[in-house]
Amino acid sequence: MNYLLSLIFTLLILSSCSSDDTKVDSVQSMTHYNLALELAQYHLYENSLEEFDLAIKFDPSNINAYRKKGIVQFGLKKY
Repeated sequence: MNYLLSLIFTLLILSSCSSDDTKVDSVQSMTHYNLALELAQYHLYENSLEEFDLAIKFDPSNINAYRKKGIVQFGLKKY
């Protein structure tokens, strides 16, 4: 659990330093994608969806983020 909290804290700091540019940043995308997966494992689905959105924002071609986001939305019955 401490790992999860430190990961969330680190990502919040990194996110606050980022700009609103739409250029691809695959490292940031994968960081948010991995955090989203971790949050989903802890059943924090709404937070997970937010992280998938950030992963998609940083790399719109990240098809895994779209796919996993869809799975979480389906589980929440958000069609």
